[in-house]
Amino acid sequence: MKSISNIVNKIRNLLPYFLLIAFYFFYVSHEARKENIFNINSENDNRMTNDAPSNDEQIIRIRIPVLPYNE
Repeated sequence: MKSISNIVNKIRNLLPYFLLIAFYFFYVSHEARKENIFNINSENDNRMTNDAPSNDEQIIRIRIPVLPYNE
């Protein structure tokens, strides 16, 4: 019974930190979703203005994957 009370006591002591971390991840997720929606809307606007671009006017973007360096 003492072990359960110790665990509950430790969780109660760390609760503000858990809430802070949860709030941070919620905020980051919300900002990323908002930025993603903004990018989709701006891409749609660009497509509407450029109905039929020629080959010279077309911008080709190549995505390059970045791999972290591991020692």
